[in-house]
Amino acid sequence: MQSVPQVSVIIPLYNHELYVEEAVRSVLEQSCTNLELIVINDGSTDGSEAVVKRINDGRIRYYSQENRGAHEALNRGIDRARGAYVAVLNSDDIYHPRRIEEALKILEYDHEVAGVFTYIELIDAKGELLGIKRGAEDNWTGQSAESSFREEHDTVLDLLAGNFLHTTSNLICRREVFDRIGLFANLRYTHDYEFYLRLCAQYRVAMIRTPLLKYRFHEANTLAGDSAASRFETGMVLADFLLTYDLRKILGEGSGQLYRLTKLYNSIRTYDTDRIIMLLLLLGLKGDVRARFWELFADGCGNPFRGACIDSLAHTHDLCAVKETLRWQQAQTETWWAKAQEWKAALEQREAVIAELEVRDREQNALIEELQVKETRLNRILASPQWRWLQRLNKVRNAVRHIGGSV
Repeated sequence: MQSVPQVSVIIPLYNHELYVEEAVRSVLEQSCTNLELIVINDGSTDGSEAVVKRINDGRIRYYSQENRGAHEALNRGIDRARGAYVAVLNSDDIYHPRRIEEALKILEYDHEVAGVFTYIELIDAKGELLGIKRGAEDNWTGQSAESSFREEHDTVLDLLAGNFLHTTSNLICRREVFDRIGLFANLRYTHDYEFYLRLCAQYRVAMIRTPLLKYRFHEANTLAGDSAASRFETGMVLADFLLTYDLRKILGEGSGQLYRLTKLYNSIRTYDTDRIIMLLLLLGLKGDVRARFWELFADGCGNPFRGACIDSLAHTHDLCAVKETLRWQQAQTETWWAKAQEWKAALEQREAVIAELEVRDREQNALIEELQVKETRLNRILASPQWRWLQRLNKVRNAVRHIGGSV
């Protein structure tokens, strides 16, 4: 009889033949070996399947399906998970060898903790380090504790300031969590963000302040064309959250509400989706639509509202890109102008030094010429007959003085 694994790791796979082997092996080589690896091939059209099937390990369970999106692949993997804990790894990312072990130390010790996350190493397509993502640290850059929730260290508030958990690859949680709060929503780009808001609103989670995950940046996962659709989904997620979450947990009650409302205004990051959030809030408050947000506005549903919003966001993005380019050009112009002024000042200083040296040179040349004239005169005197007679006379005088002294 096959033993039940302690941990189920799910890899949703899509067209990552260049990276999936490294991802799979990073799971199989974990210091915690009591695990199963569920690979859901979401309709890959490259050689990803062949790469996985070449790896011979009895802990791998491989499934294939037509392309339905990462959320569908994840949900299918969760349905098949047998472990008490579920972890996710995208097919282009990499686990640190002790990632699962370190997470289990917390989950096994503190049963109030439902999920564990870690800091993240950001790498490029070749695996070279780009930087470290240290939790929500970057979310609060430029924010003050007085005007925002920067120093409250509340996971939900940190998430409202931006998805600092970053990726589904950062998830390790108890299997029972999905039974209570549900699976991943029908969102193409922000299913991780929506799930993390639900999870952290209802459970306590922990952050390991060590990078135990490598998140890979490459051309296939940084498509600029997805930006508008991703922001639309972010607006949808935030609207849904504001409709369902008890805001009294954030705002409190009494006279301090307005002060904390100001903090919320300064903290929440909407990615230019304010109008979308407002309209969806009105729609959710006025009818039974909220429960069907993901169905009505899902990718590929042909909803005209979604299309209009994405077009507007893309246009805004283009304008922002133009403005950013102009700002960059202006900054470059200002930088070069400042450098030109520095060069001009340095040149003027150099010219002043040269002029001073030229004056000194002329003075020295004049002094040399004067000395040369005096030398010429002196040489003439020394070569004259009078000088020679004077020398003889001095000799005679010295001789007479010597004789006189002797007598």
